[in-house]
Amino acid sequence: MLQTIDVLVGFALVMLVLSAIVTMLVQWIVTTLRNLKGEMLKDSIAHLLCLVDRQGLTNEVAKDIADRILRDPLIGKKKLIGNGNDLADAVHREELVKLLLDFAQPVTSGESQGPQKDASLRAALFNSLKSNGIEEPA
Repeated sequence: MLQTIDVLVGFALVMLVLSAIVTMLVQWIVTTLRNLKGEMLKDSIAHLLCLVDRQGLTNEVAKDIADRILRDPLIGKKKLIGNGNDLADAVHREELVKLLLDFAQPVTSGESQGPQKDASLRAALFNSLKSNGIEEPA
């Protein structure tokens, strides 16, 4: 009788340890390698931007804006492999507002001009904010 209980306790302990290991591996894959939290946050911010301005921003433009904002060095995580930043998996409301307003400002002549797509995204966000009552993002 005691031998059976010892086997059951040992089996339960082994299963407990293995389940903890599997849980840690799955969470590591989801959060670090796949960055699913960052992807979901990007989709949610894009959806929020589309809700704010239904006529001005398309879903693709809103996703590109959200991608640029979540890769900002202020909140973006360093990539595991390579240069650049991964998508942030969390952002505070105040940080998001500040990043949106900073991104909506046009690039001055003293700064390096980025790709043309970046300038068009900035203009789209600026026009969206202007149509919703924010005259000057600065």
